[in-house]
Amino acid sequence: MPAAACPPEQALSVVVPYPAGGSLDATTRVVADAVALRLGRPVQVRNVPGASGLIGARKVASAANDGCTILSGTVNTMVLIPLLDAHAGFSSSDFVPVAKIGTTGFALIAGTQGSAVHLADLRDAETALGRPLAVGHPGNATLQAFAIDSIEQSLGMHFIHVPYSGSAALIGDLIGGRLDMAVVALPVAHELLKQNRVRQLADLEALPGVAAESWNGWFVPVRTSEPDIAPLRNALVAVLGDESVAGRLRDAGVEPSAPGELTSVFSREIAADTTRYGHSLVSRASEHRALPAASPSKDANRP
Repeated sequence: MPAAACPPEQALSVVVPYPAGGSLDATTRVVADAVALRLGRPVQVRNVPGASGLIGARKVASAANDGCTILSGTVNTMVLIPLLDAHAGFSSSDFVPVAKIGTTGFALIAGTQGSAVHLADLRDAETALGRPLAVGHPGNATLQAFAIDSIEQSLGMHFIHVPYSGSAALIGDLIGGRLDMAVVALPVAHELLKQNRVRQLADLEALPGVAAESWNGWFVPVRTSEPDIAPLRNALVAVLGDESVAGRLRDAGVEPSAPGELTSVFSREIAADTTRYGHSLVSRASEHRALPAASPSKDANRP
């Protein structure tokens, strides 16, 4: 049964299952600040990193179903982790989707010291180095990792996959020339491109058959009652329809959801993604040529 409703004087807690400073953390804080103003109550963002998002998601799944604790989840946390880890301890059925916040794409980027400027240059770059190119991503249970697999198939090449335990280390190695390229979320790529610190080899949305886009949504534990969810859902509808909030999200590389995408349509999208990625991603994972985490950082992955 649902727990007692979240007391109105108590702050809502939005869990981001990655360290502070990543793209999901930034966009969650934009929305949380706007929701707090709309509801007239505090909304606190808490970073609970670990195991590519598993730790934070598991924490929310086991929280009281009173509407006080919310997960800022993505395809990686809600779909891929349960598919790829039989011991994850949760699945998307352990949550109720409150609203889809928006979508963001991915980019393949390279450091400025490399010779590749476009995707078509990668084979020549590999030949010049005399070894396979090393490509970084934020963990094997991510769309970024499987996008790399698709790029390999389309080019007929084989890369060295390097999963990182934190995006700061990944970017540091890329800029420092210790990594040839990486797949990152567009908000991360845009910031680095503004600083002329990387080159964008490809926007993955332009490549057919590549996992090129991820959604973000807010979720509460299953069995949270609709009366406890409704105020938050209504607030999210309102703030995502506010052009000042939507503009800030777009500036960060996130396309805000339309009102019609916020509820039942989002539930169907999650189910469809679970089916879509179930067979293809699990089969690819069994063949994944992953190295041990390249960074000694203790941070969990940033999306």
